[in-house]
Amino acid sequence: MDKPEPFDLIIAAIDAAHKEQQRSAVVLTLTPENGLERLGKQRVLDILEDFQREDGSGIIRLSERNFPERQASRATLLSGALFASNSGAIIPVDERQQEERERAFPAASPNANEIYLEIFDGFDDRLAVYRLNRQDDLASLSPLNLAKIYCTVLDIDEKLQVNPTALMTRISTDFRSHSPFLAYSFSSYEYRTDALTYLKNKDVIRNFGPDIYGINFDVTVSVSRFQEFKDRVIRVHQLKEQELIPSEPPPQPSADGGKSAQQDSDIIYEVKLTTSREILLNNILLARPGFGSENEILFRYLFDNPNRPVTIAELQKQLGDQPIKKGLHKIVENLGFLGDFKDAFFSVSKDTVLFRNPVRRKDLEKLGKDWLRLPRPRSQNSEIPTRTRQSIPQIPK
Repeated sequence: MDKPEPFDLIIAAIDAAHKEQQRSAVVLTLTPENGLERLGKQRVLDILEDFQREDGSGIIRLSERNFPERQASRATLLSGALFASNSGAIIPVDERQQEERERAFPAASPNANEIYLEIFDGFDDRLAVYRLNRQDDLASLSPLNLAKIYCTVLDIDEKLQVNPTALMTRISTDFRSHSPFLAYSFSSYEYRTDALTYLKNKDVIRNFGPDIYGINFDVTVSVSRFQEFKDRVIRVHQLKEQELIPSEPPPQPSADGGKSAQQDSDIIYEVKLTTSREILLNNILLARPGFGSENEILFRYLFDNPNRPVTIAELQKQLGDQPIKKGLHKIVENLGFLGDFKDAFFSVSKDTVLFRNPVRRKDLEKLGKDWLRLPRPRSQNSEIPTRTRQSIPQIPK
C-alpha cells in the first residue's frame, strides 16, 4: 500500500484537472508528473471504462471522442436518424442529449496523451469517501475493532493456505483465531460482519455474503492486496499488544546459586495455549475448546495463573453474570486431563483448583511415575480430539 495503485493515480489526476479547469467537460492529460504517462492511454481508458461501468455511473462519463471507431459508427447511425427525421421520424432523446454533451469538448479528437471525460456533481463526494476508505488507519483503530479485523484476516489466510490461488473462500461466523483484545462474550456474526465490511471498503476483499444458513460467509478475495494487508495488520496488532499489554519483567540474577536453572532442566511436561485456542502438551495437540465457551474462558484464566490456588469465586468473575455450569472436576476432565494426567497437572477440590504447569521431575516422583500416558478421550466430546493411547515425549534437555 506504500506504492500508489493505477486507479489512485488516475483519480488524483482527474481531481486535479477538474479543479484546474473549473468545468464539467475535462481534458485529462497524461504526463510523467501525474504518473499516467507510464500507464499508457489505453490502460487508463480501460480502467476508467471499468469504473464507469461498475461504480462510476453518474459520476464520470468518457467522451466518445476517445474512441474514434465508436464515434464513426455512432455518426453513421445519427445521420440515418437525421435522414429519417426529414420524413417525420423522431431522433431519440438520448441521442440528442449525448450529441449536445459532446459539443462541450474540443471539436478535434483528443491527442495521444489526452482523454476527454465529463465530471458530474457527485464526483467530489465519491472521491472524499474513496480517499477516506483508502487511508491506512489501522494504527488509529480501537483495540476491539483491530482485533475483529486481525482475527478475520487470519481466518481467511488459514483457508488460503490450503488453496492459495482461490478467489473465493468460505469462513465461519465463529472466530477461529484469537486476540487478547476480544471480549469473551460477543456476537461473532456482528463482529465478523464489521471486519468484512472494513476489508471490503479497503479493497482487500471484493465482496462477501452469508450462506443460506447464516453460519458461514462466502468471501471473494483480492489475493495480492490481501497478502499485503495481512502483513500490515499483523505488524500493527503486535505493536498494539506491546503498547497495551504489560511485558514480563526481565529475569533477575539468581540468588540461589543456579538452582533455578537446574529446576528448569527438570521440566518433563509443559502445557501451552496458542492464540488459536489449541491446548498443546509438549507440542502435541490435546484439545481445542470452542471460542468463548465456558471451558476456554476458565482454562485461559487458569493458564494465566498457574501454580497457585484459584477459587471458584475467581473463576465465576471471568464468566460475569453467567453461572458456572459444571463442577471443577468436570471442567478439568472435559479438557482431556484424566487419570494420572489430571493428577499431575491439577489439584482440585470442590471450591479450589490449582493448575500445575510445567510438571517437573519431582511432581512425577510424588505420583510414583516416570512418565505419563495420554488418556483416551471420550469421542462424544467434540472439543477433545480422539487419538490412540500413546506415551507423551518428554521435553528434550
